[in-house]
Amino acid sequence: MLEKLKQIYTRPDERQAVEWLCDPSGYPSLQPQDARNFILQLYVMPSFRPMMSWTLFQQPDAAFMVRRVRWDFIADYQAKSCGLTIKLPTTYGADALCPPGLVSSALEELSSLSVPAFDAASCFGIDGVTYGFRRQSFSQTFEFSWWCESPKGCEAVAAWYHRFTEQLEDILPAHADQFRLSAIRP
Repeated sequence: MLEKLKQIYTRPDERQAVEWLCDPSGYPSLQPQDARNFILQLYVMPSFRPMMSWTLFQQPDAAFMVRRVRWDFIADYQAKSCGLTIKLPTTYGADALCPPGLVSSALEELSSLSVPAFDAASCFGIDGVTYGFRRQSFSQTFEFSWWCESPKGCEAVAAWYHRFTEQLEDILPAHADQFRLSAIRP
């Protein structure tokens, strides 16, 4: 789903923001991560709030690191509408080490859940919030996203998502722009 944003956001600054949301391994001013150590990514894309992704990377010592990237596309739009030139997007990045037990527990729970087929025609919307996550390995990829309310039969997946993103937010530092905008939680 994040990859589809590349079709919508076409200015160079927007493309850079989307790239950092999709693959934050080389996010500036944070320790580079090896993209091959990608474990899991969760994301939230509200219509009128900053977009965020949380990406888990396996570390060499068997620990896990979470990287949150937040893109305030509304600030960029406002600057552009005032005639300002945007060279870099308004993004914020933060890292935190994750307790291995938290990650293994979350991955075990996710692996135990199933996603039934659903009626795609009943999942249309414009304004609202898109939630999602993806996992991949060398030979397999799984991505699941939904708009506002999870599809029927997927409530356990949505509950897992909200619980895990809340746990990740609890270990990450507060958003750098919390005084300009209220810090949001998905």
